[in-house]
Amino acid sequence: VEKAQKYASRFEGAIATKSYDEFFAQILDAVVICSPLPKHHENVLLCAKHGVHVLCEKPIAENEDQAEEMIQAMS
Repeated sequence: VEKAQKYASRFEGAIATKSYDEFFAQILDAVVICSPLPKHHENVLLCAKHGVHVLCEKPIAENEDQAEEMIQAMS
């Protein structure tokens, strides 16, 4: 987190946190999911839960079931 905090300090409004609660407490218009593929499903569902728009890099999921769940959650 220390390296991320140093990087975030260079940009107005940027934060570095390990806490999803702190992350989603920010005013977010959208989130770009560019985490490793195994985290896409969890990250997209968290964004859906908090009502945040998502742009997710390809492939969006590890399998069709996850992809369908992610699409339904964001609908």
